[in-house]
Amino acid sequence: MPPKAGAQGRNGQQSKPSKMTLGDFMVRAAPSVAVGSTAPPPQNSAPVLGGYRVHGTKKGSIPLSTESRAKGKKVTVLRNVDGDMQALLKDLKESLGTGGLAHENGTELEIQGEHEDRIAAFLKKKGCLVGVKGCGKAAEPPPKLKPKAAPSAPAVPPTPVAVATPDSKDQ
Repeated sequence: MPPKAGAQGRNGQQSKPSKMTLGDFMVRAAPSVAVGSTAPPPQNSAPVLGGYRVHGTKKGSIPLSTESRAKGKKVTVLRNVDGDMQALLKDLKESLGTGGLAHENGTELEIQGEHEDRIAAFLKKKGCLVGVKGCGKAAEPPPKLKPKAAPSAPAVPPTPVAVATPDSKDQ
């Protein structure tokens, strides 16, 4: 029978805790929220329209890219998708008239063809972008500053001063 975690061994030192599997860690680290509870959503989450949202990149752009596949085929990849990916994929395929697939990793969609501009317009129209510059509530422009007045010139121009030089002779 292995010693309990925290129990002292023969040398008076504490023994090592039993090894924990990833599953054990996930169960212990998961928040204790009952299934089906009406816990409020996290504060930083935007309302989910259509059951999905797309999070912006670290620099605040839409996570879209075009990649080449076998035989020169192009696909547009949409990353950082959260929520119902199948609903988003269905809406995109209907809107664009193309095929596509959802990756197994759960955060990427592939749409056949080069459609970055059309997908960006679709996502902006749906309002499902989170953390993307230029989307959402428009920021008020900063107040305009009055330009500084240039130093005013004197009202009366200075009178020229005659300077006598040693070469000049009075005639």
